[in-house]
Amino acid sequence: IMFCVMTVLIIGLNINYKDTRLVNAMDTNDPTISPITIVFEMAGFGQARNVINAVLLVAILSSVNSCFYIASRMLAALARDGQFFKPFGWTTKSGVPLVSELFVLAVSCLTFLTTIWGNDVVFSWFTNLTSASSVVVWGAIGLISYRFRGALKAQGVPLSDLPMTQYLFPVMPILCVVIGGFLIAGMGYSSCQGTYG
Repeated sequence: IMFCVMTVLIIGLNINYKDTRLVNAMDTNDPTISPITIVFEMAGFGQARNVINAVLLVAILSSVNSCFYIASRMLAALARDGQFFKPFGWTTKSGVPLVSELFVLAVSCLTFLTTIWGNDVVFSWFTNLTSASSVVVWGAIGLISYRFRGALKAQGVPLSDLPMTQYLFPVMPILCVVIGGFLIAGMGYSSCQGTYG
């Protein structure tokens, strides 16, 4: 926390909020102009941009490496537990889940679509995909809840045996499925019309 506070203090003491370099950087989307590089340049260190870019590159590569490790190991563990496709659990002699690594690499390469269609378009695809998946999950939760209680009733198990109660049953699960269906239909319609955002 002290590092962040001191960085903000140094930047705030040295750079005016009306500094033309910062204002122009907002219009040009130049990633090499930042308050930190401006402070270094004011201190006489002209190669600040290169140093900051190198630090950012190392930080990004470290983050990517960590994400690759976690995602591939998670897929391998799910496959070994029978919750994902079995080939993803295969590992080399040294314990590297190669199939999972290649799958994570293939999915990660989708980010390079930004060079073809542009940042805004691909970002909206990923945002819509994430939103749609969360709506599907909540709709599935409502459907499963409704069917689970129906199965308990069919087997003669009293609902009082459940450790938790669900208020407004069956209204809430049905409402969850209906609203989820409308949202998915709306997302599909807007994506077909090209008005997603």
